[in-house]
Amino acid sequence: MAGFAMMPNCERLYENSIANGIVLYHSESLVAYAADWKFQVLGKITRAYQMELLKNQVQSKDRGKKDLKDAISLLDVLVKENGGPLDRDVVRSWYNGSAIEDVEIDYVNTAFHAQFNFDAIL
Repeated sequence: MAGFAMMPNCERLYENSIANGIVLYHSESLVAYAADWKFQVLGKITRAYQMELLKNQVQSKDRGKKDLKDAISLLDVLVKENGGPLDRDVVRSWYNGSAIEDVEIDYVNTAFHAQFNFDAIL
């Protein structure tokens, strides 16, 4: 956790992840929570696009479209929570989202649109 908490703009990741309340594991001495959906979707968008660029490489073939599918699923949850499409500038304000390029968003939007008939991020 320390590695992520020290990334720029990730200071509230731990608190936000607990606030979401998605427990992955629970024992008497340990509770593991899923990372905040907003944090996860940023990584999935970037990796989905990177894997598309590397589609002929072994590491991309092994992953298939896993990151793209995950990004679409996470965006579906976030769009529903938002009551509609997400604003591009708002998405970029999440955690390390300022590094997300338009081409990455557009790549995932194309796949999201094919499934839901609208763009997830405007």
